[in-house]
Amino acid sequence: MSVRAGLKTNNNSFANHNVFLGPAQLDSKNIGQYNPLITGRGIFLWTKMPQFMETLMPDQTIAFKNYTEKGFKSFDGISDMSMNFEEMGDGTPGNTFSIATMATDEFREFTMKVYELSGSPVSSYVEMWVRGIHDPVTQVTTYLGQIESGKFPEANPLYHTAEGIYMTFDPTMHEKGIEYAALITNIVPNRVPKSFRNTDKGTKGLVELDLGFNGYKYESPIINAKAKQLWEVIRKTMTTNSLNHQITL
Repeated sequence: MSVRAGLKTNNNSFANHNVFLGPAQLDSKNIGQYNPLITGRGIFLWTKMPQFMETLMPDQTIAFKNYTEKGFKSFDGISDMSMNFEEMGDGTPGNTFSIATMATDEFREFTMKVYELSGSPVSSYVEMWVRGIHDPVTQVTTYLGQIESGKFPEANPLYHTAEGIYMTFDPTMHEKGIEYAALITNIVPNRVPKSFRNTDKGTKGLVELDLGFNGYKYESPIINAKAKQLWEVIRKTMTTNSLNHQITL
């Protein structure tokens, strides 16, 4: 079974189309062949938040989850798979040919770009998440006092990692139009944004944060099906017609 099972497919054989071999054929019989993939429509949904943060800061955890899901500007980190080769010699000295030996997926981290808000709720949440895992001075895991208090029995990735599903779509943004889906687990911040605290008095502007995380990526038909289920529920609140506009006259 293909890893893309359950996602949008293109079954055009192109046997009867010229595509770009000559002038474009844009009549009603042929225009359907020109249906390129259009990027720019994606979403990241948190499916598990760090447990020690949910216990310590439940309201802030909900706010961070909602804002980063709905307010992120870009997602970066999905990389190309690569094939590794070794050279094998034939019977002639100096002649070699390549043998494919291993395929690798280089995904190790991803970045989400968001605007910081007044009061710094986004960067503050990430800082608390990091400090709870490893205090920057002592390097001790405290879960911000919750191991000492007995709320958590030990330092364990189960308690301080997050998980999420990343999806991209065709222009319909429909669950039948999901082009790609991946589950990312073992998510932990790999940096705390602080450089925006620097000041140039002659410069005024908004603050864009690059939220960096390490994680481990899975792709499978089961994940594709789960992504469709999640998005089917959420999508219905994303159209203009479904907005509940509160207008004061």
